[in-house]
Amino acid sequence: MTSTPNRWRSMTWTALTLIAVTMAACGDDGPTGPSANFDIVGQWSWQVTNATASNATCTITGVTITFARNNGTLTGHRMATGGGNINCTVNGSPSTASYTTDDDLDNLVLSGEAIEFSFATTTGAWNMSGTITGDNTMAGTATIRLGTSGGTVVLTGPWTATRI
Repeated sequence: MTSTPNRWRSMTWTALTLIAVTMAACGDDGPTGPSANFDIVGQWSWQVTNATASNATCTITGVTITFARNNGTLTGHRMATGGGNINCTVNGSPSTASYTTDDDLDNLVLSGEAIEFSFATTTGAWNMSGTITGDNTMAGTATIRLGTSGGTVVLTGPWTATRI
């Protein structure tokens, strides 16, 4: 028969072992945001993939965004040279267009890991809302407006940016 102190010691070790196994199972799943010394300054390759509206789906590639700090103020600039970097299917028909720009970002806000900015275009603002997901990646939701033969189409879809 086991004595009370030995039984108590055995239960204590069993409980400690269960706690250790539970803590190990709840370990780190990898990075969930940028490192403590992260700085957004630099060039980023930006794209929208499969933005949709009721009658359209579009992908936009080939846009470079450059973030800088001027006198402590964060600024952003976008550059795209076109070359068929907008690919859409509207009412079942595929089309390709070129988005060319060399202009500043509007309404740029960086708060912790959250980022927002917009592009002024001839068909209205393209609004981005997202999160810095790592030192070299960010992602979010884009609301873009594109001109078509049937008028302006408003699409919503995921955007990503990767540090160049």
